[in-house]
Amino acid sequence: MLNDRLQEIVEKANSPFVSGSVNDGPFFVADTKDAFSIDAMCRPENVLQSIAAVVGEVERARKGGFTQTELNRAKAEQLRYARDGYEDRDKRRNSEIVDECVQNFTGNSPMLSPGDELKLVEQLDSTISLRDINAATADIITDSNQVVTLYGPTENGFRMPSQEDIEKTILKAQAAQYTPYEDKALPTALIAHSPKAGKIVKEEKSDYGYTHITLSNGMNVYVKSTDFEADEIDLKIFSPGGCSLYPGAYVPSLSFVASAINACGLADFDARSLEKMLTGKTVNVAPYVEDEEEGITGSSSKADIKTLFELTYLYFTAPRRDDEAFQSMMDRQRSFLKNRDASPMVAYSDSLKAIIYGHNPRLAPITVSTLDKVSLDRILQIYKERFADAADFDVILTGNID
Repeated sequence: MLNDRLQEIVEKANSPFVSGSVNDGPFFVADTKDAFSIDAMCRPENVLQSIAAVVGEVERARKGGFTQTELNRAKAEQLRYARDGYEDRDKRRNSEIVDECVQNFTGNSPMLSPGDELKLVEQLDSTISLRDINAATADIITDSNQVVTLYGPTENGFRMPSQEDIEKTILKAQAAQYTPYEDKALPTALIAHSPKAGKIVKEEKSDYGYTHITLSNGMNVYVKSTDFEADEIDLKIFSPGGCSLYPGAYVPSLSFVASAINACGLADFDARSLEKMLTGKTVNVAPYVEDEEEGITGSSSKADIKTLFELTYLYFTAPRRDDEAFQSMMDRQRSFLKNRDASPMVAYSDSLKAIIYGHNPRLAPITVSTLDKVSLDRILQIYKERFADAADFDVILTGNID
């Protein structure tokens, strides 16, 4: 729940830190000792502000607790993991079982069958209350016995804050008071009004055990029922075209089409709200635009196939513009790339690729200067052009389909 809050901050424009997460478990220098830890990638231009922000958000949770809706989503996710594991109990990899044996031998951790684990999660789901969670949070997160490690580059003019400044910043953030977190209410459905239903125009047997279905919108669908996975349905939608249809001037924006669309969310949902809407569901859908092809890939459980189709429909019809989310994504990219050229191996690799491919702009590395040429307007233009006509796409649907 706390990691969700930190990610929500990261996705805002001008986020005070590039990334942040927390963990409660074995201390990184001694597996026999547990510790609550905060990990953050600070903004090099203002490290102390990053530290204050991430520590402050942790303090908000410690002092103000979590909300019932946050706990409901967390419980739903835990149930989903346990149920997915139970559904795939007969297809576990040997390495997974060996790892459990090793953990049991070295750390005395329990070895539970998928069925027992599901029963335990269901029992905890029905008994753990919000009061229990908030009490545990206040107990786990403390301001005593604290250790801070900070790493930074030795070049590019970076100035490491002093130990005294770091300590003062943390203590000040821990002593401050924070307003309680507000969890926004969400709609109950992804699509408010169902689209007009189409029709199956033709159905015939095809190669490799597939059934070829032609829809009234012109889309070709190939369906095959398999039992390789007990509770999985895979989707692939594709069409020829891709980046090859656009001139070299579009290359910087082409590199970020898929990531920008995902960052902006769908329809009326920003990326964070969309993730919350999918809590407890085993489903993932993602668009892509490659060199000579564009499409959508996805998968779901049998129970969530409707959500799989709803998300696919929205990626075709309702890409969302979110300037703040796009700016946040680009800011994070700049932070990641800022020290890219400090490595001699990077310079060598870039030079080698440039010589081999004749300085082809489509194969040039992404640098900070490249980001200045990326345009959200152009990204949305490209995406809408590539996904404008569903009749141009073929669909392959494989899995445990009735």
